[in-house]
Amino acid sequence: MAENSVAPVARGETFFKGGTADAAGGLHLEGTVHAFPDTDPDDVVKRRSGGNCVCILVRNKHSAAVTPGQVVTWDSTRPHQTTGAPAGGAVGVTICAGVVDDHLPSAGAPVDDLYWLIVRGRAKIEAQGSIGHNDHVFASGATTAGRAGVIASGSVSLTTALNQIGTGSETISSTAKGDIIVNMRIGPA
Repeated sequence: MAENSVAPVARGETFFKGGTADAAGGLHLEGTVHAFPDTDPDDVVKRRSGGNCVCILVRNKHSAAVTPGQVVTWDSTRPHQTTGAPAGGAVGVTICAGVVDDHLPSAGAPVDDLYWLIVRGRAKIEAQGSIGHNDHVFASGATTAGRAGVIASGSVSLTTALNQIGTGSETISSTAKGDIIVNMRIGPA
């Protein structure tokens, strides 16, 4: 998982690179873990921090493309596959997997393609409501699936706690994009 090892897929790309995705293609790569330098999605030469961003190569099994910074859940039938964004009621019964690679182009990763899922390090996400510096950030089950937000003090249930994805590293306005520090408690060490 060293930063200087060669990743089988570059950050900001998918396995099929815009070609026709095949559910059996790259099967041997599912679950690959790689540490990338923590770079800015808008300028990959510029480092956001001196740290790394730990990612898992996963397959999109959702019914639509997943987009950069979207919060997604695990597929219940197979490891290293994601079903897409947690929606309303789904957040309470499914555990968050991580954040879709924020370096992907806006079209994201199509169905059956492999993409990097951020489980540790900084990620640019879209906020459901305002997020403050050092706020605990959770997958949001309200209004717009795949966004992240904060929970009012005293209202955190066990299922909500299981969907904590990290901590705000800057103040983010409601529905704006901004950085958080992702720390998935169920991801790789």
